[in-house]
Amino acid sequence: MIVSASRRMKSKASPAREMYEGPLFRMVKRFCEAKGYDYAVVSPKHCLVLPDELVEPHSDVNLADEKVFGRLQEKVLSRLKEILPRYDRVIIVAGTRYRELLKPVWDDRFTYIKASGYGDMVRKVKELI
Repeated sequence: MIVSASRRMKSKASPAREMYEGPLFRMVKRFCEAKGYDYAVVSPKHCLVLPDELVEPHSDVNLADEKVFGRLQEKVLSRLKEILPRYDRVIIVAGTRYRELLKPVWDDRFTYIKASGYGDMVRKVKELI
């Protein structure tokens, strides 16, 4: 699974699995760890990180800025290409802009949870898991 980072986070450097404190992130983390599924976090600041990687707290990054988006996309895709060959299925739990980051490598392995906003996404993930 690839889940988006949450705005709520710890105030000091922590492993990615501990840094993010939003309800959606926590649900996905608990589910993946209980089932033994791998997951990664797509972060506007840290790119694509694995749960044990140390990350610093950060403020919001404007993904609407095309230059910022382009730099982030390049880094995310580079990292994703390293790990993607290991997987037959990739579930994305993230909003539209984060999914757009993945477009260049999106193929039939990818699926996502359709939702009309954060609250709807939380509700749907809760129903699914």
